[in-house]
Amino acid sequence: MPIQTELIPAIDEKFQIKVYGKKVIDVDINTKRPTVLSRESGTKLVLVKVYGTKIIGDCIKLTTPLYTLLPDIGIKPDGCGDLGNPDDYLMWTLGKSQEFVSISFETGTVGEILNNKVQPRLDVNADFHVHDLVISGTSISGKLRAYLHLHQKLPWPLPAIDITVVDGDFPFSVNVDTCVTVATVAVVSAQVCFHTKPNRICGEVSVGIDLPVIGHWGQNFPIACVNV
Repeated sequence: MPIQTELIPAIDEKFQIKVYGKKVIDVDINTKRPTVLSRESGTKLVLVKVYGTKIIGDCIKLTTPLYTLLPDIGIKPDGCGDLGNPDDYLMWTLGKSQEFVSISFETGTVGEILNNKVQPRLDVNADFHVHDLVISGTSISGKLRAYLHLHQKLPWPLPAIDITVVDGDFPFSVNVDTCVTVATVAVVSAQVCFHTKPNRICGEVSVGIDLPVIGHWGQNFPIACVNV
C-alpha cells in the first residue's frame, strides 16, 4: 500500500532538522574540499548565524544565536514566523545525525586575545662561569659560579613563575684532558672539562624543569672557556 502523500513531510521531519539563519557577509570560506558539513565536493562553505530551528513541526527560537559553517545552499524558509520576518532568513535542512560545528568567538583587545594564545616565554637570568682556579701538578681545581632565575607572569588567577633554580659556588677538581660532572641541584647538572694545547677550562650546564602552564623547559648553557 503506497504511503499517503500528506504523511511524507511528517516522516521526513523525524530524520531531519531545519535551521534558520543569516549568512555573515564579507566572509568567504575559501575551500571546495569535502568536509563533515558538506558531503559533496564543489560546495562552498559559508559562515551562518543561526537564530532558530524547526523540529517535528515546532519552530524554536534559540535563546542565544550560534555561528556555524554550512554549505552555501540556503533557501527561502517555509514559515516559522515566530523567528520574525521569514524573508530575513535562509533555511538549511540537515540530517539529525549529520555532524555540526558550533563556532564560538572571544572579545577583547588584540593584545589580550593573542597573549592568551601564545605560549608564555620565560624571562631567564643566568650566570655560569668558573673562577678561583688553582693548578697542582696534573690537576686543576676551582669553583663553578651557578645562578639561574626564571620569571614569567601567567594568566590570572595563576601565580607568576618566580623561581631561583640555583644560586651558589660549587667546587670541582679535574685532571688533565678529563671532564667531571658537578651536580648542583636535582634539575641542574654541569660538566667541567680541562683541555690542553692550550690549557683551558670549559664546560656546559644542563637544565630540565617542569613548570606550570609552560610544561617541561630545558636548556643548555655553555660555560665560556678560561685559559690557564
